[in-house]
Amino acid sequence: MDCGQRRPLRRLRPTYSLLGCGPILTAILIAELPELEALDRRKIAALAGLAPITKDSGLRENRRVLKGGRGQARNALCMAILASLKTDKSPLKARYGQLAANGKPPKLALAALMRRLLVTLNAVLKARTAWQDPNQSEDNNGC
Repeated sequence: MDCGQRRPLRRLRPTYSLLGCGPILTAILIAELPELEALDRRKIAALAGLAPITKDSGLRENRRVLKGGRGQARNALCMAILASLKTDKSPLKARYGQLAANGKPPKLALAALMRRLLVTLNAVLKARTAWQDPNQSEDNNGC
């Protein structure tokens, strides 16, 4: 492997700091969503098919639906969320509990967490720094 091929791998290292995000998810997202880092949170969510689309007509108001977008990226995000929910250290697990306590259906809560993970990954790649949990205090260093 020459130096030209190693640079993209170094660029992706900060994404591994997120719980549930590893080399497979990162590779799929880079392959399916090369626009990562270039778009804002709303546009990247719409591109992945995680933005709510209205289905209203006249006076009728329906639920918002998630459709379109790039299915492989959405499937990879779903698998990452499901894996992340199995660990106790995941901040996404706490958020899932909050959504469930507020009466949200499980699929809606998963979709919200998928969008949150994608937006966070986009921000981490833009900033080129490792993600740090804002709820974790810095004095205990994760212990």
